[in-house]
Amino acid sequence: MSFITFDFTQLYPVLAAFLFLFTGLYLSLVEVQLYRHLRLARERIWARRLGWGNIAIGLGLFVLNWMYHQMLWL
Repeated sequence: MSFITFDFTQLYPVLAAFLFLFTGLYLSLVEVQLYRHLRLARERIWARRLGWGNIAIGLGLFVLNWMYHQMLWL
């Protein structure tokens, strides 16, 4: 009897990238609007910077994971 197995370690980079993208979008959309409403200029600027940083890291992880699987696993 054989069971179908799945290697969950291949999912970890994708999950990490998704978390970075999700938190980046949350910071950029929700918290920036909250700080704008509360008139907190410095917090709004830093939330925007951190949000875009998280988005960049998430996209970078997706691209690096894709390159790794495409080029190293022929």
